[in-house]
Amino acid sequence: TVGDTLNINDTLCLLEAMKLFRPISLSVFNTMDTDIYPDRNYKIVRINPANSQAVNKGDLLFVIEPV
Repeated sequence: TVGDTLNINDTLCLLEAMKLFRPISLSVFNTMDTDIYPDRNYKIVRINPANSQAVNKGDLLFVIEPV
């Protein structure tokens, strides 16, 4: 929900592909195998897709900011 705070391991959403659900957290976007700010909390500022809306690779799903 917009305004919620979370850390890098909290689940942001579940993505479904072929009836399989995958939890997505901020740690999924870690490409260097290091947590940029592992001790920070983040606030959800905006959620772009509606619930059950199809998304594509590269779509902006969330806008978050550190708190």
